[in-house]
Amino acid sequence: MGTMPCPVCNGQARTGHSVGGYTYYRCDCGLQFLPAGIDVSAVYGDDYFFGGGAGYPNYLQEGPLIKARGRHYAHIVAHHAAPRRLLDVGAAAGFILRGFQDCGWNGIGIEPNTTMAAYARQISGVAVQVGTIEDFSAESQFDLVLMIQVLEHVRDLQQATATAARITRSGGLWFLSTIDGGSPLAKAMGGGWQGYAPPSVLRIFSRRALDRLMGYLGFARIAWGRPLIWISGAHAKSILAYRAGDGPVNSALAGLARVIPDRLALPYPGLDFSWSLYRKSVATS
Repeated sequence: MGTMPCPVCNGQARTGHSVGGYTYYRCDCGLQFLPAGIDVSAVYGDDYFFGGGAGYPNYLQEGPLIKARGRHYAHIVAHHAAPRRLLDVGAAAGFILRGFQDCGWNGIGIEPNTTMAAYARQISGVAVQVGTIEDFSAESQFDLVLMIQVLEHVRDLQQATATAARITRSGGLWFLSTIDGGSPLAKAMGGGWQGYAPPSVLRIFSRRALDRLMGYLGFARIAWGRPLIWISGAHAKSILAYRAGDGPVNSALAGLARVIPDRLALPYPGLDFSWSLYRKSVATS
């Protein structure tokens, strides 16, 4: 059985589930990850947002649902901080950022996909620039950094989180949303769980692994929960069709899903996503 150093705790991780020719390593700290060096630069082209499969059949059609999710997240943050200046990492078409701005926040986003960033500026009406968090720099710090389903995918976890920490003011907040490798559904479905989606999903956090990483960076968790995520019928059918070959349960669900209307809004029932709110230590520079 092979081992590999864990990018969170530097412990020795052992081989775990193999999916689509890729093998995830599993560390005792709760992190699962693919080996370093996998190039995901081509994964988030336009096909990811419009081609179905592991991505979206049409991301832009989900705009109203995603904006509502942004407003919901902003209401959670409002219990801990007044609206000020934020950075949305992986902002896509700016829908989450637009939801936060509707609730009084001001800020900008960064997004590697040029089509999505252009839509955010021209249609969503929010300031989103093309780039990645690893290469981002800012003249002033932010009061809130959003990373909604981002840490699973960043090219370099250490560089991404170190950069984000540097541009977060002392006492500032991070709002994260991630797939939860420690959820009951993930444990029950094993290698057939939809969270295993290489090469897009480079790493899968449990709450324990995420807390440990944030602790190294000088952040402490102040709130946690599971979001109720709404998706379109077309998106639900696309996901299930893509995973239909991963066991009889997925195959049966994909067959049943064919009758769902494309534009019907559905609650994602898995409860295998979580959100976490972290505060940066006032003593951390």
